[in-house]
Amino acid sequence: MRRACASAQRSAAFDDGEPSTPTTMSVSRNPPVIRPSRCTMTRLPSSGESRAGPSSTMDRGWRPGQSRRSRSDVRVRRPRRDLRPRPHTSGRGDIEESVRARTFAARGRDIGLCRGARPSRSAEGEPSGGVMNRYPLRVEARRDETVSRWLWLVKWALLIPHYLVLAVLWVGFVVLTLCAYLAVLFTGRYPSAIRAYNLGVLRWSWRVNYYGYQALGTDRYPPFTLADVPEYPARLQLAETTRPPRWLPLVAWLLAVPHVLLLAALSGAATWTIDTGDTTTSAPLGVVTVGILIAGLSLLFTARYPRGLYDLLVGVARWNLRVIAYLALLTPGYPPFRLDQGDTEPDDGPAGPARAEEPAMPADRAYGPHPDDSARGSVAGAVSALVVGVVLLLPAAGLGTAGAALLAFDGMRDSSGYVTSQVVHASSSTAVITADGITIEGADFWARNLADVGGVRITVANTNDKPVFIGIARQADVESWLAGTARDSIVGVSNDEVRYDRTTGTVRAVPTPAEQDFWLASTTGADNATLEWQATDGNYTVVLANADGSVDVTARVRGSAQIPDLSALGGGLLATGIVLTLLGIGLVVLGGVALGRRHSGPSSATEPPVEPPHTGPPPPQYLPPPPAVVASP
Repeated sequence: MRRACASAQRSAAFDDGEPSTPTTMSVSRNPPVIRPSRCTMTRLPSSGESRAGPSSTMDRGWRPGQSRRSRSDVRVRRPRRDLRPRPHTSGRGDIEESVRARTFAARGRDIGLCRGARPSRSAEGEPSGGVMNRYPLRVEARRDETVSRWLWLVKWALLIPHYLVLAVLWVGFVVLTLCAYLAVLFTGRYPSAIRAYNLGVLRWSWRVNYYGYQALGTDRYPPFTLADVPEYPARLQLAETTRPPRWLPLVAWLLAVPHVLLLAALSGAATWTIDTGDTTTSAPLGVVTVGILIAGLSLLFTARYPRGLYDLLVGVARWNLRVIAYLALLTPGYPPFRLDQGDTEPDDGPAGPARAEEPAMPADRAYGPHPDDSARGSVAGAVSALVVGVVLLLPAAGLGTAGAALLAFDGMRDSSGYVTSQVVHASSSTAVITADGITIEGADFWARNLADVGGVRITVANTNDKPVFIGIARQADVESWLAGTARDSIVGVSNDEVRYDRTTGTVRAVPTPAEQDFWLASTTGADNATLEWQATDGNYTVVLANADGSVDVTARVRGSAQIPDLSALGGGLLATGIVLTLLGIGLVVLGGVALGRRHSGPSSATEPPVEPPHTGPPPPQYLPPPPAVVASP
């Protein structure tokens, strides 16, 4: 500052008693604030005068062509100077145009011309003021002074209509977010109608969660609207943001993984499992779950809601909404790793105090409803399109999944039309292993109309050097044969591991299985045995045993079933699912965009665009320099 003043004072020239107006400006290379200097120049007192006066006075000196009176009698007072850019001159006190251009072209900084203290900087080198740390998504709340003791017990029932509506809205949110990803990726623009719709869904969800089981902050029932309701205690606003970069849709989901893991731990992704022997019960366990439970019990028994617990729950909800907004590309700013607790958004980072008393963002400078929404037509058509689209997506997903599964199943058929399972290792200390409760219905119809369907093939290989027996019979006949004899019945197979249920009875050998006359199909083999049977309607049991009926059965089993050609059926279902999916997505986009346009602000064709909000210090007012004051002593 002193060097700039001295340079300006040394280079100032006088012409016929009138001072020139060189620009005196202090420019700091690193801080984003430029402040003007203020110089006051008076003549030096004579030997008979007092030398008391301002410390910033200096003798300008005499130059050729300047009158003596200009040197001794003229006193020039320089108030605030004009800070507008000046043409470059060769004066030593002037500021080069290139320095000014580099300073004012710096991106991501708030540049202002003001007088005052320099901004402090954090450890990372960024200014610690609230402008740099303010996140564009503003999540704010206002807790009720008194909250009902018992209402939280029945809020789940009161919120059922909201949950049904939000289920439809969130399907539209996902679909429109994917459309926004494609729009940003190929055009670099985020459609304003989609932005308004997604923001409205977040706003609606925040009101419901604040009333319900994420904060329990109010007893006022949330309204059914995507618009911002200033009177409601829970509000969500989005400041004007820059365009997201085109590459962000490719990596946003990956960059958000750390936040998702932290929020999963806070919100109750972990489970508490209680095993009572016969049943196993799992309950979510997390900060939000435990906090809501404590808050509810505190309200029930003491009629008090701990303030610190309330601030914590609101902070977790705010963090969650920021991450969702980032994943939806509503703002390209990466969400901070911090838990901003309390009703209002903090305007300062860790290096400075939070200014919670600062008013919320003006409604006209945020994405929100336009006052003339009633003039934009009825909302019934948009809602109908959205609901019908979501309803079509449900069967479309089912048909598409079934078609893809049938095509994959058809690809597993061999030349004979059989689909073979994996090898299963079966073993038991009893004499018999059974697969009970095999019920077949409709096999007769398929067998009459299709020649290549209904065949069953079971292949068995022994592992204990004993001949094996495999047979199939009606379940009633097998139960009569094995009455009073313990056996292991197969109840499930997973990852080549068989689960059994042992029936009551005595572990003993059974009569030779091959000598029984109730078998529908059976075979015996020294090393391997293959059973083939044409399925018919009925209730059957498959029996695996040693050929001599002794105990300790061990074998490798593999089953096969004959199925028809499913390519045509699978392809038809898949094509139908794709068509319904496209139709449903089209209706969802149509309805969501129509709803978003009602809340996306004024149209640029009829009204001038709203300027983005100014979050920094007030801009300087450029005034012409006042005339110099010439006075005689």
